[in-house]
Amino acid sequence: MNDKQIFQIHADICQALTHPIRLEIIESLHEGEKSVTQLVEALQAPQTAISWFLSLMRSKGVVVPRAIRGRVSITGWAAPESALPMMKCTNSQ
Repeated sequence: MNDKQIFQIHADICQALTHPIRLEIIESLHEGEKSVTQLVEALQAPQTAISWFLSLMRSKGVVVPRAIRGRVSITGWAAPESALPMMKCTNSQ
């Protein structure tokens, strides 16, 4: 993979994280795999918004869905390791 491709991947990830709720989703998934229902409850956001954000984040390779007995669970960060420093700089804790 060349530098331009890596920069494009990083730009896609940044674009996928340009909303506070999306950052909250990543932070929540850092604690472990969650269902959409668990994310809705934890973030106190509408289910439609969480589902839409997860769809966008999945399309950019940021999160990975996993089907368990017909229910979808989000396993968390799927972006390349090279993108992890970008996430670390968003969390001041």
